[in-house]
Amino acid sequence: MLLLAALIFRAVAIEFRSKMESPRWRGFWDRAFGIGSLLPAILLGVAFVIYCAVCLSTRNRCGTGSFPGLLNPTQFLSGC
Repeated sequence: MLLLAALIFRAVAIEFRSKMESPRWRGFWDRAFGIGSLLPAILLGVAFVIYCAVCLSTRNRCGTGSFPGLLNPTQFLSGC
């Protein structure tokens, strides 16, 4: 869900950036676009690392972990 929200936020940032000429307005939407672009890359990397950690280490028994157990700092940093 966070991946989908980030992609939607990125599209909204592209659309709203040019609605006003204020530098503060444009700066906000520029940062929103940056976050909306960076977050999906990180989340997809984390998802790949979790897939490798769970599915490949358990010898084809995918889905044998609890959700909180899958999200730890090591896998987040590996995904980056």
